[in-house]
Order: sequence, then C-alpha cells, then structure tokens
Amino acid sequence: MSILGEQLSAPAPTDHDVEQVLLGLADGSYVLSTPDGAVAECGVGVVALLGASAEQLAGRPVTDVLAAATDPAQRAAFERLLHGERDDTRQAFATTTAGGAPRSLRFVVVSVPLELGWEFTSLLGELRSRDADTWHPEALRLRHERALEAVERVCVTRAQPEPGARLAGILIVVRDAAAPPLTREDVGQRMAAQRIAVRDAKEAERRAAAGLSDAPSTDGPGLEDLVERAHMLRERVGEAEQEAAAAYAERERALTRLAAIEAERDERRGALLAQVAALQAERERATTQLAAVHAEHERATA
Repeated sequence: MSILGEQLSAPAPTDHDVEQVLLGLADGSYVLSTPDGAVAECGVGVVALLGASAEQLAGRPVTDVLAAATDPAQRAAFERLLHGERDDTRQAFATTTAGGAPRSLRFVVVSVPLELGWEFTSLLGELRSRDADTWHPEALRLRHERALEAVERVCVTRAQPEPGARLAGILIVVRDAAAPPLTREDVGQRMAAQRIAVRDAKEAERRAAAGLSDAPSTDGPGLEDLVERAHMLRERVGEAEQEAAAAYAERERALTRLAAIEAERDERRGALLAQVAALQAERERATTQLAAVHAEHERATA
C-alpha cells in the first residue's frame, strides 16, 4: 500500500487520531467501494450526511456520492486519488445538504488490498455490533492487527490504492467538516439506538406475519402474549449463549497466543542456557590449556 504524500519522518498517529477514525467507522460514517469505484456499502452516517437512502447510494460512483459534482476541480482531484495518482488533494470536498445548502465533507481514504478484505469486513462488523465504550485500539489489535495498522497509517497521511494492485475495496471515512469531534458516549448511544430500532422493526415484522396485535391487552397477559414473551426470552438466551461462545473462543485464542509466547520464551531461554554452558566449557578448556602451558614453562626453566 502506498501512501499519498508519505514522509519518512511522519509522526506516529496519536490515540485520538486512531480513535476518531475508529469511531467514524463505528458510527457508520463510511463508504466501502468496489475496485471500480462503485459504492458497495455505506453507513448510516454517510446516509445522514448526504440526505439520501442507502439504496440510492449503492451502485453509484464514489465521486458522485462524495463530491456531488459541485466543484469540477475537486471532483477531478478526488478521481485522481482513487486511481492512485499522486496529487496534493485537499482533504475536504464540497457537497450540499438535502435542502441544497452548501456543505464541506472531510474524509480519510484507505485502500483495502485483496488480502485484507476479510480483515476490514470483520473489523467493520465488530465495530458496528458493540458499544463504543467496550473497545479501544489496543484491544482490537488482538483480532484485527493488520487492518488496524492500515487505519493507523492513514491517520498520519492519506492512503491511496497502489496502481494496478488487486483491491478488495476502497474504504472512505466521511465526516461533516463543521461537526465536532466524535465521542464514545455519543457513538455508543447512536449504535444502541440503531440496534434497538432494527430489533423492534424485526419484531414488528414477525408479529405482523404471525397475525399478533401490537395493542396492549386490558385483561392481563393472554396465551399469545405469554408465548410471545417466551419466544423473546429464548432469543435473548440464544444471543447470550452466542456472546458467551464468542467470549470463550476469544479466551481460547488469547490462551493459545500466550502459550506460543511462553513456548518462544522457553525456547530462547534454553538457547541462552546452552550458550552459557558452551561458554563455560570453553572457559574450562582454556583454563586447562593455560595450566598446561604454565607447567611446561616451569619444566623448561627448572
């Protein structure tokens, strides 16, 4: 992966820089495009910024989604960035709100090589499924180290796809330039509200398909309500079991990694002990040889 405007002396990304990018991903402020530039997936943050629906954005060129053709020069610069041409591209692009008012969007572009496609997909899924206060860059590194390293490099400069490289996609984190920095609390609340809304929508759809009424009963819980509650409890138990299984699997992976580290440590310790033993043996041989030389010298001078 080549980096646009990369400097050998580029400073390391701060925790705040990394967290802002990750919070942007968790908040859904991203566009994932295919190698040809068409939008394959977009988050609710991008949908809200552009005042459009996900269905309207999917399949459209990324340049149409972000630059909105309001500034031909900016659009051309953005296209050069996506095609891997080095350019002093500005980090903000002009677009408009749903009401037609001008607005500036800031963005970070990350090329996703083919070998990192699954890593980024898994990272996006995990960020979107957990509360923002339950993860941090170091914890995510245990599961998505390669993808997270790519994100961290982008915090220093602006990533671009390598010309001719096989890409799984181009990930673009989009933020409203006038918006304040993201906080874990705000992102966590929005993520929780989105999960509740999705769950309620699925529940309403299931009740409608089953012919159940959403109106509360005045005669206490009936058989249908009891069955419904039992079904919901089973779903919650199933979700808890899945979370427990995932936590157990993560624990096993951590233990395996720890065992590998301990085995490597023991191997290095054994090698060092062997070196010490060899040095001691060599020292004893040298001492014996020196004693023989002294004895020969004493006989020669007697």
